[in-house]
Amino acid sequence: MMKMNVASLFRLFTEFIVLLLGGLLILLGVSGRVSISARPGTLMGLGLLFAYLGVRAWTKPEPDASRLQLNLRAASLLFVGALMFVTPYVSPQHSSLPLILAGTMLAIRGLLGSLLSLRRA
Repeated sequence: MMKMNVASLFRLFTEFIVLLLGGLLILLGVSGRVSISARPGTLMGLGLLFAYLGVRAWTKPEPDASRLQLNLRAASLLFVGALMFVTPYVSPQHSSLPLILAGTMLAIRGLLGSLLSLRRA
């Protein structure tokens, strides 16, 4: 029988939410109902925020997380941040591609992060 403390359960729940967010982004990208905003500065600012959070995750690690979890978390945030930053420069007919890629990255992170959280518990 597996015992989980509160921190492990919270980490597992967080990774599940990231998985669901990735699925939502994939669904929005595939449906084609989302278009690029007329104000690309907001999307670029969001990309910079994600990139900042990714760098912060690499430089300020959690004490009880494994190195593989930290690298996965940081790399996924940097990748999604880069995709959000370049989205305004993508042609309108391919505007859903960065959204699908970001959603795929977050879904993979959610799956792998959940498995790593369960392995550590």
